[in-house]
Amino acid sequence: MITTTILTTTDSWIDINKDQSVSRSINLDIYSKMDAMEDGLINALTAPRSYPTVVRINNKMEIQVYLRLLEAKGLKCLAVSRDAQDSDAVREMLTIERVAGYDVILTTCLLDEAVNLTDQHIHEVIIFNSQIHPAELKQFIGRFRCCNPPIRLLIPRRCFGGEPVNLHQTRQGDLVLVKLAQQLAERLLDKHDSMQAVRKVNTTLFELFQLCPLRIIRTQIVANEPAIMAKLYQLDTQQHYLNIGSLEAGFEREFGTLTFNATDLTLGGDDCNDATFEAAHGSISDEWYRTLHRCKQAVDAELLKHTEQDDLATDVLAAIGEVTADYDSDSLEADLFNRWALLHREVLIKGDDAFDVIEQGREKQVWNFHREAESNMYLQPVLKHLLNTPKGTALTLDEARRLILAGLQHANQDHPMFKDLVAAASVTGLSVKRNNHFSVTDSYVRRVFRRYTATPPVRSNNKDKIIFNGIGPFGYSYRLKNLRQEPPKGNSGRGKIRRLKAHRVKPRAA
Repeated sequence: MITTTILTTTDSWIDINKDQSVSRSINLDIYSKMDAMEDGLINALTAPRSYPTVVRINNKMEIQVYLRLLEAKGLKCLAVSRDAQDSDAVREMLTIERVAGYDVILTTCLLDEAVNLTDQHIHEVIIFNSQIHPAELKQFIGRFRCCNPPIRLLIPRRCFGGEPVNLHQTRQGDLVLVKLAQQLAERLLDKHDSMQAVRKVNTTLFELFQLCPLRIIRTQIVANEPAIMAKLYQLDTQQHYLNIGSLEAGFEREFGTLTFNATDLTLGGDDCNDATFEAAHGSISDEWYRTLHRCKQAVDAELLKHTEQDDLATDVLAAIGEVTADYDSDSLEADLFNRWALLHREVLIKGDDAFDVIEQGREKQVWNFHREAESNMYLQPVLKHLLNTPKGTALTLDEARRLILAGLQHANQDHPMFKDLVAAASVTGLSVKRNNHFSVTDSYVRRVFRRYTATPPVRSNNKDKIIFNGIGPFGYSYRLKNLRQEPPKGNSGRGKIRRLKAHRVKPRAA
């Protein structure tokens, strides 16, 4: 027992006699249904209390929904995220290091990063709808310097489960993958510069192993240690959520003295909150669509102006940049203009297609296709062949399979070690048979055509039929620069880079 003297905000001296080994209180609420978990959060935040509640939600869109919902119920709220960190309210909170005056603080992981809060009283800290690593939770709670708030985790049942993983063996496997990747990149340096070689290797191996094993540092290609460690950290987090016991053990290792309670909730949601949720979602959606419509009108007006002036040589994207300059850099308009310009410049030929991608929420699928089409070594031969296939061509499943197998063989002819990579990968539907030939299942063939062509496979009269209607999902006009040109010949990449160094990643126990 020791005596500590502190000066409170009221300038009165208080002697506190307490054991410095603080006991943490963690309550885990597991929900079977998402709407019931949402209602649980609302009920916790609208219950009478004297001090602020801090809610960690690692989703900026969800934060905006709950912000509007809670403000509609008369609560004073503050949203903290990277998008809002330059607002006056967030700056003031970070300056005075206190959240008193608010009923609810809705924050992303931004508060994890060297932010100190000196409030004497916090009603509760809630972690909502995410698997948080015990060490990450300890760091987040450490931001509250002068109090020991109770912790509540609201987590869906789907976050629990899985099989145990040996992290040390996983790390050793990643190091073997780095060595294979370095050999593959060395071969590519004969036809590509170092950046292109790393991009091709990473894109191809990410599709096979969900890992980008290489990166460039100061003209050297080295092991991508941050990606390897991030993968191990994610696996370690999943190991804590195998069951309730493993999660409790993880918290005990981090916090020491701990009061842990778990409640399994199987009730459904409360219909009384449905209208409030719909109003909050509707308000955000209406504002977003109105803003997108204004951006599209501004682009059309700018293009019409240059057409009337016969200024066809003007860089359209540069002209749109002048329109963007009229908005604050952190505004929704500027964000939409930048996303549209990047899509139009890098991926899509038509500007209207770029707006449609944003409006339909298809950016992730379109960017994934673009990355694979530009750099995936065993899909490129398939897509190049399809470029010469007339639209409307009907393919049987066996014909589509032969195309994919021909692409795999083409990649292996150019890179003889490619087959070893496929054999080592655990890709569903893709394997190497005992006779050393590639094998792909029906579901893999369907998946390739569903992800990389305009028309997904259909089944008629118990038979698969694929009507080819163009490269790329959703029927947009894609640029496909690398598919339409041959890579440069020669060894231009050799003199620009030193030998790969896989030894920079040192094995150590997980």
